[in-house]
Amino acid sequence: EPVDTVVVELIQGNAKEPVKLVEDAKVKALVGKAALPADGPAMIVGHRLPQIWSDTTEGVLEGGRKDLEAKGKKVLKVGKYEKFAKTVLNPAANDGLYKKVLGHDLEIVLLTNPADIKAEVLLNGKPVKAPLGLTYDGYSAEQDAYMAKAETGADGVASFKVTKPGLWMLRTEVTEKLTDGSADKRNMCATYVFPVMK
Repeated sequence: EPVDTVVVELIQGNAKEPVKLVEDAKVKALVGKAALPADGPAMIVGHRLPQIWSDTTEGVLEGGRKDLEAKGKKVLKVGKYEKFAKTVLNPAANDGLYKKVLGHDLEIVLLTNPADIKAEVLLNGKPVKAPLGLTYDGYSAEQDAYMAKAETGADGVASFKVTKPGLWMLRTEVTEKLTDGSADKRNMCATYVFPVMK
């Protein structure tokens, strides 16, 4: 992702600290460093800002209908794409940081401390029915492969069983129609990464 389209913060307690990112061509990633202000649980929070991409008769091009049609392109449909991410660091059994609601437009919130996972998906702060996938580091080399999948209920909640120690990830994706003229649809993805010790 272009470095100017990604915002990352370190959260510990009520303190938030921005994390400066730089492009690292060697590892083909954006990298940043942050020091925890104190011992204990913390969270890294990321937001890939919205991007507008259009399906055209010449393929997928970056930009919206108005700009591309001004360049003589025939636009078929326009999408707005955005991502939200949370990662828990140093989890503790007696701490509730894992269930903190940050107010992202699309957000996964853990309702129970990881081992038996109960998670809620929020869209604009309200529970939503959405697909939710659970996987762990090393489960599969295939993209979008999940150990377990569920659809949240009307309450936005789904439950999973964690089967081993390791680094785990929950992922959800929601697409909604737009009527503001910026795009035909808005696609949002949210992830939640957390370690399970034993």
